[in-house]
Amino acid sequence: ANGLKKLLETNDLVANMEVELTALGPELKKKSEDTDALMVKLEKDQIDADKVRAVVSEEEASAKEKAEETEAIAEDAQRDLDEALPLLYAANKALDSLDKSDIAEVRVFANPPEMVMTVMEAVCILLGQKADWA
Repeated sequence: ANGLKKLLETNDLVANMEVELTALGPELKKKSEDTDALMVKLEKDQIDADKVRAVVSEEEASAKEKAEETEAIAEDAQRDLDEALPLLYAANKALDSLDKSDIAEVRVFANPPEMVMTVMEAVCILLGQKADWA
């Protein structure tokens, strides 16, 4: 009798569980469908992210190349500047050493030597003046 009672209780429990499982069936199916839809969306998002990553990587490489080119140009310009500045300082120092009598001496030349003409034309250009001897 005790064993029969246990069997009946077990049958009742199994019947209750079957009812619960049947009731949960649609919910489990919906959750499974939602999970499948989420997986599809995640795959699409991953593909989109990979495309963006590829574009960003390409742009990063291009930007790096441009930065290297710019750096090379800047270094070249700095070398040129480093060469030119001492010459500019020397020219300014030479100009500072000129006085009115030096300029008057050059003015008296009716037909100055070629080098004097070249230097005076350069000075006129630097000072923004007309570069003719007359």
